Amino acid sequence: MIDGDTIIIGKRKIRLTGYNAPELAGECPAETALARKSRDALLQWLNQGAFEMSGGDEAAYDQYGRELREIRRGNVLLADRMIDADLAQGSGWGFVRGGWCE
Repeated sequence: MIDGDTIIIGKRKIRLTGYNAPELAGECPAETALARKSRDALLQWLNQGAFEMSGGDEAAYDQYGRELREIRRGNVLLADRMIDADLAQGSGWGFVRGGWCE
């Protein structure tokens, strides 16, 4: 695991989609602290049991070479859980990154 929205499985780096988590090397102590909580919550969620990843065998990749995958357990999207717990921001059209230090 790298942070609250990126994981490593074997040699695969996977950027989890649908949300943006704060960075561990944050712009302020508040962002770094929240990033640790987000990373820990992701690890706890993953350790709760089997989950499904979108994208099949042909996942899209981002500019950093990471697979882009949405993950869920049953009908529950991880992104929704992270956002609802205030451990991440939503992403998508009109998304503005950051703001953890305000």
